[in-house]
Amino acid sequence: MSTMGLVGAQPVFAAGKILVDLHVRQADLVLHGRSNMQDFSDGGQFEILLKPASVPVQAPMCRTQIIARMPWSDSDEPGAKAAIAAKKRLFDKFEALKAGRIKVVDVTVDAAPYGKLVSTSPRKVRLSECNVFFLTPNQ
Repeated sequence: MSTMGLVGAQPVFAAGKILVDLHVRQADLVLHGRSNMQDFSDGGQFEILLKPASVPVQAPMCRTQIIARMPWSDSDEPGAKAAIAAKKRLFDKFEALKAGRIKVVDVTVDAAPYGKLVSTSPRKVRLSECNVFFLTPNQ
């Protein structure tokens, strides 16, 4: 099954990051029990569980899910309040997607440090762990 119907993405390498653009639809979310999302923390951290076929990387050991994680921010750091507010807006988009109020969330994730660029033509990324990371708003 091609993932291009699920995601319109090509991995990109930039300044130590392996960027992957995702086009996440409700069907791409993994549901565990009643939740496919970790609650939003005071530092802006949250997780989304994605079906492996919806992330355009090689991840043979990720049979059930890939975790897309937003890193935590120290609210005492300069600019943290704005960054946490931006993270909350993204979290709210995923909540709306889960509830069916919107059809898609377009977002960029970083496959590093668990991603490795294994081919440049065609571009291929392989994950060693089942995790990718949302870019924090200041990146």
